[in-house]
Amino acid sequence: MLVLGLDTCCETCSVAIANDKNLLIQTSTNKHKKRSSEIIIKQIKNILNFSNIKVSEIDFFATTVGPGSFTGTRIGISIIKALSQSLEKKCIPISTLECLANNITWENFLICPTIDAKNDYVYSCFFKRKNKTLVKLEEENIISLSALTKKINNYENKIIFISDEALIYEKLTNLKISNAIMAPFLINSGLASSVVQLSLDKITNNKTINYNEILPLYIKNCYYEN
Repeated sequence: MLVLGLDTCCETCSVAIANDKNLLIQTSTNKHKKRSSEIIIKQIKNILNFSNIKVSEIDFFATTVGPGSFTGTRIGISIIKALSQSLEKKCIPISTLECLANNITWENFLICPTIDAKNDYVYSCFFKRKNKTLVKLEEENIISLSALTKKINNYENKIIFISDEALIYEKLTNLKISNAIMAPFLINSGLASSVVQLSLDKITNNKTINYNEILPLYIKNCYYEN
């Protein structure tokens, strides 16, 4: 079984291929806003050629579906829909926040992935590791940084922030929340390897969908405030 996964919602374009046992290949590059569709298509072609895999041999296609870059989200979904439809294969949507959270493997932290939503708001939610499995504790939402600080202060658990955007990383660091730390910068990017890993779990649990069912995860006008 082969899975091809994309992440186009964050600050990088990332593509990966995995089988049911191992990550076979992954590539990531900084995204140029006006050319991200060209970059991701080129990346797909390159990793298929390099790994000597035909696109027809891919069994499942997966992509992040947001929240995140509006343009990047549409590009990733469009590519996966086209591949899934033309090859009559199933696809798997993955939350961008879940993709980021999956980079954290430590079990003694609450995991708080964040993505810039502009004007000092972020897309966010909480996850934790339980017996090595990533567990989502709440639905994705938009929250102001000040409200997020108040929310975190209500937790006794240690929190680890993860964000692939330097500005948000800096703002979160400046909040100086006593029970929170920032994830190491080397794992702060959205990675297609996380997309394919999460997809394998969904395939096992029969949570795949048809190409015409995949939709972007847009979150707006639902600010969390206290």
